[in-house]
Amino acid sequence: TSAMAEGLYPIKAILKYKDTVSGKIYETSDTKSLIVDRVPPVSRISYPPKSGLICPLRISSTKGDWFGIPVEGIATDNIAIRENRGYSLYYGFGSNPDSWSAAKTRKGKDTPSIEGGANSGLLGNWDITDLRGTEYSLRLKSVDTAGNATCAVSGFSIDTLVQISSLNTDKRLFSPNGDGRLDDLSVDYKIDEY
Repeated sequence: TSAMAEGLYPIKAILKYKDTVSGKIYETSDTKSLIVDRVPPVSRISYPPKSGLICPLRISSTKGDWFGIPVEGIATDNIAIRENRGYSLYYGFGSNPDSWSAAKTRKGKDTPSIEGGANSGLLGNWDITDLRGTEYSLRLKSVDTAGNATCAVSGFSIDTLVQISSLNTDKRLFSPNGDGRLDDLSVDYKIDEY
């Protein structure tokens, strides 16, 4: 294939054989496509950005609220990305993970892996509800129809702190000892995160 231009080529294989007992000649054939593709696919994570501090989103569903990070990127190829698992998203702990796990999302009560065919934009909402820690890396793996693969990695931190921008009370002194004097306190606060 080194002299062939990139693209899809139809090929047909024909097998003829002779039955030695009956002397009959039989023929079978099959047609497929030969893919010539020397260019690897494109894998790029555009969100979350490298070294970014990310605030997870609260996502509401009929099965309950969960926290997720919308992962955006590109998984494309000059010819074609595989339709089934053409891209797959993985996560690991820290900036240089020892191991990777499939990134999951939520669809009803199911938690499928984030994967699909060619895509440019939202790859999936990564479910981080039960994860602990603040530093993570995401790996996007793209595979084209010829089997060429590339990966993109992005490391970032998840903001788990809540910033209280103002805090006011209706009393300066509070004594919750049950004597009926200064036992109650009203507190007003403001959180500037979304």
